[in-house]
Amino acid sequence: MSEDLERILRKSLDEADRYRKRVVVVFFLLAATVAAGLGWIDRLRGASDVKAMLFFSVVTLLIGQVAVAVATWGVVTTVGRRILKAVELLSRE
Repeated sequence: MSEDLERILRKSLDEADRYRKRVVVVFFLLAATVAAGLGWIDRLRGASDVKAMLFFSVVTLLIGQVAVAVATWGVVTTVGRRILKAVELLSRE
C-alpha cells in the first residue's frame, strides 16, 4: 500500500474514533437531561395529582428515548460512512 493511501486511511479511521469519543459525551448529556427531567417531576410531587405526575414521567422518558435513538442513528450513519470511505480507498489499490 502506498504511503499516501495509508495516511488517508489512518486519518479517516482516527476521525471516526474522535467522533465516537464526542458521542459518548453527548450520551452522558442526554442521560443528565433525563435525570434532570425526572428531578423536576419529583419537585411536582407535592403540587400535582398522580395523573399529572404519571403523564410528565412518561413524557420525560419518551423524550429521552427518542433523543437517544436519534443520536444512535446519527452515530451509526456517520461512523459507517467514514469506515466505508476508508475501505473504498483501500480497495482502489
